[in-house]
Amino acid sequence: MNIIKIFLDYQCYPMWIYNEQGELVDNDLVEELEGEGEIDNMLLEIQNVYDSLFEDNAINFEFKGFSNENEKTVFFKKIENAIILIKEKVGDKYLIENKVEI
Repeated sequence: MNIIKIFLDYQCYPMWIYNEQGELVDNDLVEELEGEGEIDNMLLEIQNVYDSLFEDNAINFEFKGFSNENEKTVFFKKIENAIILIKEKVGDKYLIENKVEI
């Protein structure tokens, strides 16, 4: 079965698609979800929040993290909501894995 991993990496789309052999196929929205603006927007928002947790300038690249636990909790809830919606849309075509760790 193909796998969708929700994984955060700086300035990368948070959906990673793997084939049955565990090889990376793509780092984008799966074709079954193309046209699903709500899911795409949710994933883009998650990525934007994640990217904002870093200081990235000519002098420094550093992970700064959340300013408080509430922000972190809200962020993880957004990820859970996106995964629920993805599962509803793709059904049993993919195994969905949440690989987000902060």
